[in-house]
Amino acid sequence: MEIKLEKKNETNAFIHVSVKEEDYKAKFDKKLEDYRKQASIKGFRPGKAPMSLVKKMIGKEVRMDEVNDVVTKGVSDYIQEEKLDLLGAPIPQPKDTNWSKEKEFEFSYEIGLVPDFDYDISENVKADNYKIDITTKEVDNYIDNLRSRFGSVENPEESEKGDFVYGEIFQMGKDEEGNETKTFSVETLIPTNKIADSQVEKFVGVKGGDNFTFDMAEALPNEKERGFALGIETEDAAKLSGEFTMVVESITRRIPAPLDEEFFKKIGAYKPAKPEPVVEGEEPKAEEQEQPEPEVMNEEEFREEILNRLKEDYAKEAEALTDIYLRRNLIENTKIDLPDEFLKRWLAFANEGKFTAEQIEEEYPEFVKEMKWSLIQNRILKDKEVEITREDIIAEARKEVQNMMMRMGGGMQLPESQMDSMAESFLQADNGKHYQQIATQAMRQRSMEAVRESVTLNDKVVTEEEFAEIAESLNTPAK
Repeated sequence: MEIKLEKKNETNAFIHVSVKEEDYKAKFDKKLEDYRKQASIKGFRPGKAPMSLVKKMIGKEVRMDEVNDVVTKGVSDYIQEEKLDLLGAPIPQPKDTNWSKEKEFEFSYEIGLVPDFDYDISENVKADNYKIDITTKEVDNYIDNLRSRFGSVENPEESEKGDFVYGEIFQMGKDEEGNETKTFSVETLIPTNKIADSQVEKFVGVKGGDNFTFDMAEALPNEKERGFALGIETEDAAKLSGEFTMVVESITRRIPAPLDEEFFKKIGAYKPAKPEPVVEGEEPKAEEQEQPEPEVMNEEEFREEILNRLKEDYAKEAEALTDIYLRRNLIENTKIDLPDEFLKRWLAFANEGKFTAEQIEEEYPEFVKEMKWSLIQNRILKDKEVEITREDIIAEARKEVQNMMMRMGGGMQLPESQMDSMAESFLQADNGKHYQQIATQAMRQRSMEAVRESVTLNDKVVTEEEFAEIAESLNTPAK
């Protein structure tokens, strides 16, 4: 088999493959012989059918399979041996082939090559390293949310501020024939603490069976919160305005859990277990020995724990925000001449007709950003000689498990051994998909660590509100 590279320019090339009969004949003949031995062919004893008949029956399919196998392996080996850095994957060029008669074949594959490029992560690149000022208010809010989640629920007769009002919300309008009708209607639970001050009194003091009108855009000015409260998409919620009517069905009130031992046990607020001291000359206690019940935190210890947790969480969020800025900066300021037309053809080929040419054209700018970042990230890892280890992947898996636990119940940090066991189980789940996902996260984390260590980061103290505004502006897609 002969393989040649035809370079059109720095980023476009073709791989041409010439296949001779001897390249696949041995496996081809063996497959036919194996079939003849095992197949039951009418009129012949097993293994006695003429080879000419066997070839006539399955020769075309077997030749096709064997040639494709040898070409696929040959092209893959060639790419590795020649150290070709590809964009996407090779695109086979269409060719009419008579698999029944031809014994020698020619194939061509179009490939895209990664161009050389320069990127800057020197000290000349500057970014803000946000430090969020955590106040008692943030700690109180966090604890209040936990108390609400783990508290009790009652259904009072009359609503107060902070209650949830359940019922039908509708707007009247005219149909095509000019008749009065409901143009919008939904049954939902409205949190009165999300209602604007100018409208909240309309939701207070109401009972089941009452009805009242309110201005939708004024009551819920935030379109995202409006959509969440009504159970509809933000885009649809943005279109709602004017006077609406609510028919009250019931009132729900959350009674916050008291800050007592029962509450602390529910949320897993235990003091870290102290290791038993080992006296010299004594045998360590067996692990299977019954462990003492962990000690529950008191309110002061719990508040300190929440403060430390908020510091850790905000530090992670601040780091993530800095990473977003640095990543965007690298993508926008790194010039990489990509073979756009090839990549569009590859997207169409790889997705097997799932997207039209118009859809690919529309989504292509976002695809290019991700492609550029992938190339930059790989170069950074290579240039900085960073290797992704098993320890890196376990560390990311532990973070993922802890985040899932927090979302489900807000429990405290588990012991190291238990976290490691859960992390290992998580990596093995879903047929290895989790492992690939976490490995990608570890790669992103290590590459951004290399970037942060190289550029100039200036500490900037901000409030939680200021940080939220900065985050919103950075998460808004650049034009």
